[in-house]
Amino acid sequence: MKINRRHFLETSALASGGVLIEQTLPKLAFAVPTDFSLTILATNWGFSGTYEEFCAKAKASGYDGVELWLPREADNKKHYSR
Repeated sequence: MKINRRHFLETSALASGGVLIEQTLPKLAFAVPTDFSLTILATNWGFSGTYEEFCAKAKASGYDGVELWLPREADNKKHYSR
């Protein structure tokens, strides 16, 4: 990639502006716990396979867990009654 002076100055100004603007943002009104972790869940909206297939795909995709919605049909509710 060919870089000229104008492009270099624009890029440098944007990068330094991003660093400086962070200092002007308000501080959080609460303290974030040191043991805080973010968990990403997969939802089964629109998934037409079985619950076992859904869980296997979520695990293979790297999700931390799954969020399942209780179905309206009585036949499908039996999976949740264990």
